[in-house]
Amino acid sequence: MTKDQRQALLRRVEHATDAPMLVLSVAFLVIFVLPELVRMSPAALEMLNALGWFIWGVFALELLIKIYLAPKRMRYLLVHWVDVLTVIVPFLRPLRLLRVAVVIVRLWDESRTMLRRRTFSVIGLSSLLLVFAAALGVYIAEREAGGSIASFSDAVWWSVTTITTVGYGDTYPTTPTGRGIAVLLMLAGISLFGLLTARIAAFFVEEEATTSPELAEVLERLARIEQQNADLQNQLEHRDD
Repeated sequence: MTKDQRQALLRRVEHATDAPMLVLSVAFLVIFVLPELVRMSPAALEMLNALGWFIWGVFALELLIKIYLAPKRMRYLLVHWVDVLTVIVPFLRPLRLLRVAVVIVRLWDESRTMLRRRTFSVIGLSSLLLVFAAALGVYIAEREAGGSIASFSDAVWWSVTTITTVGYGDTYPTTPTGRGIAVLLMLAGISLFGLLTARIAAFFVEEEATTSPELAEVLERLARIEQQNADLQNQLEHRDD
């Protein structure tokens, strides 16, 4: 297989796996979240753990295939470092919250390819995921800290007020981990609203670009009619003379 053939096949594989990997990333996040929010039996926890490792296996297989097809493998690993972290992080059991961060970054990375075609949908979905993930992370970090975030509903309320830059101040994180999540959520909220503003501006620019040729054509026709009227008036004046 030549270099160009591998590159073309890699593009087809990436295009074909974008949506399935996005769905699996969401499922991976849900599997991580459920045991933190719902009291489950040992059998259910074992089943979720098995599903999580199955999804991890799919991620690993996808990465191996793409590395094999990539013409420059080391460069591919550096560019797609999020995929590499997704495969490595599950083995780092003490860093449980890091799994949430990596999955969120992967979700955003996989959503970028659909951003131009479905900007508003992606921004809305990303906002909901960020609110949920940040609330979960802060709840895990703050639930035993004795602060103002004592329940998951408090964490969700804090997450919504933070990402929208309202910040009532009635709930706030006190642990270093919670504050770190707060900083990331603030930066993400500013970025999302910036994208939304830019997309709305681009929409109006595109509308103007599509209507400008029609307006120019109308003006050109009016100019022709005015010129024809002027010529006709000149002819009538010459006949009178």
